[in-house]
Amino acid sequence: MFDWLTSLPRPNGIVEIACHDDFDRFTQAYLQVRQQEGRLYNDELLRQLPHPPPSHPLAPEWRARAESAHRLIQHLKQQTTATATLRVLEIGCGNGWLTHQITAALTSSAVIGLDINRPELEQAAHIFKPAPNLAFVFGEAKHLAAHAPAYFDIIILASAVQYFANLPAQVRLWQNLLRPNGQIHILDSPFYTKKTLPKAKLASRQYYQRLGVPELAQHYHAHDITSWLQFQPRLMYDPSALKNRLLRRLGLGAFSPFQWWCLHV
Repeated sequence: MFDWLTSLPRPNGIVEIACHDDFDRFTQAYLQVRQQEGRLYNDELLRQLPHPPPSHPLAPEWRARAESAHRLIQHLKQQTTATATLRVLEIGCGNGWLTHQITAALTSSAVIGLDINRPELEQAAHIFKPAPNLAFVFGEAKHLAAHAPAYFDIIILASAVQYFANLPAQVRLWQNLLRPNGQIHILDSPFYTKKTLPKAKLASRQYYQRLGVPELAQHYHAHDITSWLQFQPRLMYDPSALKNRLLRRLGLGAFSPFQWWCLHV
């Protein structure tokens, strides 16, 4: 399914489309923060995600991530009724847990997990062995554009859009990677209004200063919702909807605090 990848180097199971040195500084700062947050997982725990043991300190967060992943995958399954095989790209896949979940659910589809964090990519490739319909790729979307223009049906960013400085420019780049009638999904990430944006940016700077990694604030970007709404995306899940507020209050679901958006191209 990935003929265009066969000529590229693949050390440790990772397809390389970018130079590793370009991202070393960011990766070191990012992993330092993730370690302090308790979000670097050993192999055994990674295999269990998004369902860690109930006693895990981040279990409530993973309950929300599992719920949003389930909603997304159910949507993708519905898309396969019209298209036998989907070509799916997850940008910012990290340790690959969601990429793996999608691959397992859409066995006839081709799925790529893309990231610039090589240590977590290598762990993903080790735990979720790349198969004929799964590949983990080191690089950015702009590097993919040279190899696979208008190639994908689905692009997913789950808890990742905040690492892109110029969101409108990135959306236009992602659109160029899609085939006609493609979709861009953004989930598990916050957006802000013009009123709340300055406070969010300040909170990010203060948070990374407290962790002793202030340089990471330069790579974490709070986005004004209007920069995204200009593309006229569809709101797929709204945590503030009355039904979802009631479910959350009753402990029956709707645990994710983030909106899920889908942009049809």
